[in-house]
Amino acid sequence: MVTVQYCLYDNGEKKDTDGNPCEELVLEKVYPDGNYEKELVDFYLVNADTIQVMDEQKDTW
Repeated sequence: MVTVQYCLYDNGEKKDTDGNPCEELVLEKVYPDGNYEKELVDFYLVNADTIQVMDEQKDTW
């Protein structure tokens, strides 16, 4: 059995493709037992005014 945690981090304010301010959130897969390396799952932009979430479709810094 493998224990997995998903952590969501705020990566600050970014602009979407239309130039609207959004918060960039980063989803990371963590193995708390230390048996595996952490993995970046995806990056998301969240527009606080519209509550729209956009998948940036990237998994590297």
